[in-house]
Amino acid sequence: MEETMHGAYGVGLAAPQVGLPIRMFLVDASPFADDDVLDAKERAFLENFKHTFINPTIIEETGDEWAFNEGCLSIP
Repeated sequence: MEETMHGAYGVGLAAPQVGLPIRMFLVDASPFADDDVLDAKERAFLENFKHTFINPTIIEETGDEWAFNEGCLSIP
């Protein structure tokens, strides 16, 4: 899945998008670390944000909303 996501220059990919009937998705936010509006702490966080989520559940939403260009392959 990671090869597929990077091959399409995406930053997110869900298993059903590649024909896998499981609840799993990948996120690689490192491309966003190059954004000029971010401070050093935010850049450092994003540089290393590469995670796989299996059977994810949203427990709580916190923090400020921020605008960015969509990079998930599920949204054309």
